[in-house]
Formats: sequence, C-alpha cells, structure tokens
Amino acid sequence: ANLSFIGRADISVTVVRETDRIVLNAADLTLRQVSLSGQSVPPRIVRDDRQETTAFVFPRRLAPGRYTLSI
Repeated sequence: ANLSFIGRADISVTVVRETDRIVLNAADLTLRQVSLSGQSVPPRIVRDDRQETTAFVFPRRLAPGRYTLSI
C-alpha cells in the first residue's frame, strides 16, 4: 500500500555559524512549501535521494541565531 499524509511542521533551528543552507533527513518526504522566519525569499529545495536528505538553500547567508523553519 502507498500511504501518504499532508501536514505542517514548525522546527526551531539554531544557526551557530554563518551558512547558506539547512539540511534535513527527508527520506520519502515531498516538501512543497518551505519558509524561514526573518527571510522574505523562500529557499531553493535540493533533494539528494542517495543520501535521503533535502537541503534548503537560501539566496543570502544566514547569520548565527534562532530561526523557525516552517515546512
């Protein structure tokens, strides 16, 4: 059987050093809409099926601090 669900999650993220991406384990997940608090432009979503990860790549580097990633 092919089971699926639709949902939303808000994830607290702490960036400890400047970066342009956030990477999550995302095996078998389809992510349609992603946003990060304090960022007006949504990230580019880059899947790596071999590593079973998804990277959210932002147009500008993220400064260290606390953010909320909404998926």
